[in-house]
Amino acid sequence: MSSSILSSLANVLQLTEDERAHLFTLAHQPAPDLQSMRPEEPVQHISHHILDELNAVPALLTGRTYDILGWNNAARMVFEDFGKLPKSERNLLWLLFTKTPLSEQITLFVEREHYAQEILEVFRGRVNRSLDTPEISTCIKRLQHASPVFRKLWAQHNVHAACTGKNISGIPYLAT
Repeated sequence: MSSSILSSLANVLQLTEDERAHLFTLAHQPAPDLQSMRPEEPVQHISHHILDELNAVPALLTGRTYDILGWNNAARMVFEDFGKLPKSERNLLWLLFTKTPLSEQITLFVEREHYAQEILEVFRGRVNRSLDTPEISTCIKRLQHASPVFRKLWAQHNVHAACTGKNISGIPYLAT
């Protein structure tokens, strides 16, 4: 099977980078330049519908670099209307590791430092194979420049596959 057919199939199936790389491996084809082939991360209509269905629970939809791509009304009420933020600040890692007017408001996390570290470690797991792509390297450099804590934790090279799912808020009904 040709690379162009595999790429088309991966696009139609909306495969993640990892899934796309795995597809090429299964087909015994060299991995493509995933950054140039990866579609933008639009919030699909179905994603908005799911966020809206979670109307009583604050929910965010994030991309692979933790850019905040969508949110529901509950998240808007608890945190802020993320649409008011400059796009450069509409990133969960940025909000957890830097001091901005909105990041200062995010005080719901009982163990904020632990949560921030866990999100960073999941982020590393997501992007480990793409560290040299412009999107990823720019994101990391920007965070390292802005946050000594991020810089220190990034240097530890810890990785998690997913967040633990513990209740990270001080409000019982906001359990994750």
